Amino acid sequence: MAAEVERLLMGIVNRIRGLMSNPDREWESVATEAPGQLQLMRDYILPLSLLAPAATFIGMWFFDTNWDADHGYALPRERIAGIVAATYAFEIASVYLLAIVFYLLARTEGCRPSFVAAFQVAALGSVPLLISGVLLVIPFNIILTMFAMIYSFYLYHLGAVRLMGIRPVNSAEFVGVSLTCLLVLSGFMGAAGAMVGVF
Repeated sequence: MAAEVERLLMGIVNRIRGLMSNPDREWESVATEAPGQLQLMRDYILPLSLLAPAATFIGMWFFDTNWDADHGYALPRERIAGIVAATYAFEIASVYLLAIVFYLLARTEGCRPSFVAAFQVAALGSVPLLISGVLLVIPFNIILTMFAMIYSFYLYHLGAVRLMGIRPVNSAEFVGVSLTCLLVLSGFMGAAGAMVGVF
């Protein structure tokens, strides 16, 4: 059992390392292995989506405005649990929303990818951004997550070509439009969360 867990963890670490160091080859490996939605959720999305909520919890608990009025969190501690839970749910929902947007927009490009392929691109392409969630211990560090977002954009671009059949010449535009749609949908999600008092 321990050996199986170790093998699983090493596979996850190697995939993340591959996405960061040699994404072209790693996307080819993903296309060959074709991991399913449940596997991607278990191995990447659910655990990595915990990083931002955990960092937010630590930041709000230890680094509030009493620590730094300019860069600290300015929310009362009694709201921490709700915000942490909402952040976790938002991270997971964003990956699914992006997969849906990828899938639907790819069809307008004349491609017929499976939803699983769209989810693979959304899930694995989001890995750098999800990992950067650890920086949110200090909210000012959100600026640094922009670098992770840029790299995720690059991974989406490569993945859309390798797994979804988007033409390379159209891939950057495809990803840009998809992320714009995600931003709009996220805005609605945030507004809904504010209405029910989550954010």
